[in-house]
Amino acid sequence: MAVIDFKSKTVKSYDSMGQRHDDISSLLLVYLKEEHKAKKGRELDAAKWTVGSLRATEIPQQRNGSDCGVFACKYADYIAKGRPLTFKQCHMPLFRKLMIWEILNKKLL
Repeated sequence: MAVIDFKSKTVKSYDSMGQRHDDISSLLLVYLKEEHKAKKGRELDAAKWTVGSLRATEIPQQRNGSDCGVFACKYADYIAKGRPLTFKQCHMPLFRKLMIWEILNKKLL
């Protein structure tokens, strides 16, 4: 998952399997620059932006090959709510159940 944060002027990628995706973050900044030029008619000062990937030691990591979607959703959920990424692999069964409830009830918790 990647996050473009306009307030902090950062583009960060989050990978629950510990891989780095600096190249993807850089491409997102290129896209952002092009969109800015097209929509605003002027260049985006990319020098003011920080681009990169979070290290595996900085974010929760999955311990299997099947929870990447849940991790990506929870990264997005926690980041959008301004919460620290404090969840772990052991929380995934509960998160799956909560996500099913949210989908069936068309309501976010």
